[in-house]
Amino acid sequence: MENRLKLFLGQIVSLTYRYSSLCCFFVVIVSIIVADVLFHSVYVDWVNWLNIKFGLDIKAHEAVDLGFAPDLTICRSLNEVACPAPIHLILL
Repeated sequence: MENRLKLFLGQIVSLTYRYSSLCCFFVVIVSIIVADVLFHSVYVDWVNWLNIKFGLDIKAHEAVDLGFAPDLTICRSLNEVACPAPIHLILL
């Protein structure tokens, strides 16, 4: 039984060496998806915790001047709610 397990693990290792680019691609894609799911599941709790810990409310967030952000200025001038980054590069 132990010998079979070693052979099976050896075959898996040889496959990962043979298809290393494909394996790395899948590892990166899975990592991005897991990070995205974790971010979306924890983001609201983090924001609430930070707001309570540092005593922030929505007025503190509204006080930040966004005049220095050229991408927001372009979006406002186009009357769009959200502009993806490639549009900014085309417009600039």
